[in-house]
Amino acid sequence: MLGRRTLEFVERVDQLETEEEVIAEFDRTLKCFGVSYFALGEVAGVSADPAIQVGNYPEEWLYHYIDNKLHIHDPVAHMAVRSSKSFDWVEVENAGLIKGKRAKYIFSNARDVGLKAGRSIPIYQQNGYLAVASFSDEVLDTDPKVAPALELITLYFHTRLVALRSRAPDEGTKLSNREVECLHWASAGKTDWEIGEILTISGETAHRHIENAKKKLGVKTRVQAVITAMRRRELSV
Repeated sequence: MLGRRTLEFVERVDQLETEEEVIAEFDRTLKCFGVSYFALGEVAGVSADPAIQVGNYPEEWLYHYIDNKLHIHDPVAHMAVRSSKSFDWVEVENAGLIKGKRAKYIFSNARDVGLKAGRSIPIYQQNGYLAVASFSDEVLDTDPKVAPALELITLYFHTRLVALRSRAPDEGTKLSNREVECLHWASAGKTDWEIGEILTISGETAHRHIENAKKKLGVKTRVQAVITAMRRRELSV
């Protein structure tokens, strides 16, 4: 079910031509995942000018957060900078990052406006940290399949917004057939060794093909490589 909704989101978003339509479709898909609130904030000047800042957090809380520059003290923002993967807000507490009056104040007030349970996804590119997307509700779905599906649509969502602002990565260099094959199996969760066994090549060779694909696509992670290759119509999963 989640996989089908994820692919439906990718297919629909590719047909949309405005940021407003893409954001609305993202919001609709999130609700299917049991998520009511989301926010995506991008580091200024990295991929678009102005930086992408979208979401539907409660307005009163959002304005208060921005006006008081609470991102400086936000434990979730600090966790995003140091993390290479998505994380639950419970992990922020377990990491001991909610310390000091400002940090405790942010978490306490967020809960008061309904942002009680949450998950955040750091978004990186080759030039480093790029953005963080956060999702929240009274209670979030604990199905282990939700987190990877949420990460996939979030990365595609961000990539689509960047593309609409005419700042998409250079698409002049095409992937080789072997690079596409390796990305296909990587998208299915296969390791380098497993990909090598499937394609009758060594695990080291499979790894090299994926790394080459990442360089051509201008991305840092395998997930981003899959997303970008799908957007360029060079890969179907």
